[in-house]
Amino acid sequence: MTKLTLVGNDPGIRDTGAVAIRLDNKEKTWAVHHDVWSGITSRPDQKSQVINIDPVFQRQWKQFVKDEEDGAPTFVGVEGYRQRGTNPKQDREMLFMVQSIQKMIPGSMVVDNTGIKNVVTRDMLKLFGVARFSVNTNHSDLVSAARVALKVGIQIPVLNEFIYQFILDNVEGEPWSLVSTSTR
Repeated sequence: MTKLTLVGNDPGIRDTGAVAIRLDNKEKTWAVHHDVWSGITSRPDQKSQVINIDPVFQRQWKQFVKDEEDGAPTFVGVEGYRQRGTNPKQDREMLFMVQSIQKMIPGSMVVDNTGIKNVVTRDMLKLFGVARFSVNTNHSDLVSAARVALKVGIQIPVLNEFIYQFILDNVEGEPWSLVSTSTR
């Protein structure tokens, strides 16, 4: 495998962010693309237990992942959510969002974010060019989505080797070229 794409999604009640990181080990290039959607859930009325996911978001999320595949194996992670028990309505909505977003992309996985900052460090985010984004979100959703994408790559051994090579080359003076960074 000479190319791969890692995609992370951070669902949020206000903002939902997605980040794709494409790596090409042969050409020594990488690209970063991202998108943000706001208010992707709705309820028929305030008292309803029913939660709807915006169909426009659903189409755009699926298209975002499809566009990033570009003939390379693509691995998708959705940030998991832990119930806090202080707001049952929010807990239900977040759990529903995570499950729904994950089900939209066959083969995607829910990624536990416990301790993720110890695994995908700020320095690693900087190296991949995903420590900051020009788009502001409610809870740094794009940085969280980037962490999720990189954690997917770290936890799968063959992908971990790919990431290791990127880091090694860039730290030891053989930097890869960033060919694209954009908002969709």
